[in-house]
Amino acid sequence: MADALMRDITSGVYAVGDLLPPESVLCENFNVSRATIREALRQLSELGVVNKAHGIGTRVMALETQSQYLMSLNSISGLMHYGHETALRLIDRSAFVAGESDTELLGCAVGDRWIRLRGVRSVIGLENRPIAYSEIYIDERYAEIAYGPSPARTYYEMIIDRHGEELQTVEQEISAINFSVAIGDLMAVKPETAGLQIIRRYYCSQSQPIEVTLNHHPKERFTYKLRLNRPSPK
Repeated sequence: MADALMRDITSGVYAVGDLLPPESVLCENFNVSRATIREALRQLSELGVVNKAHGIGTRVMALETQSQYLMSLNSISGLMHYGHETALRLIDRSAFVAGESDTELLGCAVGDRWIRLRGVRSVIGLENRPIAYSEIYIDERYAEIAYGPSPARTYYEMIIDRHGEELQTVEQEISAINFSVAIGDLMAVKPETAGLQIIRRYYCSQSQPIEVTLNHHPKERFTYKLRLNRPSPK
């Protein structure tokens, strides 16, 4: 929801200084609950995009974060929103056989066959400042998907739909990185710029992932938010 409001702001629907519609109107426009709208406004306030004043409303304060993507997750389905709200521009793709140096990243055995796709990912409509350098590794069993046209959704969604798989687990690793010269050039950021590296492994029923993604996000263009809920007592 925060991403949708941010797109409206950066696309000019609301200018700096404008008041956003009342919460009741936003609820109706987006068909979501008041709690969802309030959480989205709180996130945008933390980013300095809006400011809420009691008795006045929520005012747009800045556009500085127009190229920053806010990823807010509390379930696997949240990853699908990321694929739908962003676009991948492919640089290249190639097949390879996993060696010993690949097994830890891919969670596979030496000799397994994979297809690697490289590209940069941007928020739709803001392609001039990509939010991620991406490497996508797809099990060779799904080669027709890996070599097909760049999809409007995620590759793992296509694998699930076409092959009748069911996504069971997503394993995620987050670490701090500095951008290399080569990747910095692709992302239009200076070498040694700080960022996040996020690795995700997507598992269905097999012990080996169907897909692995490695993403590098520049610090000023990407915010990651994870919400953890306490389990309900039995």
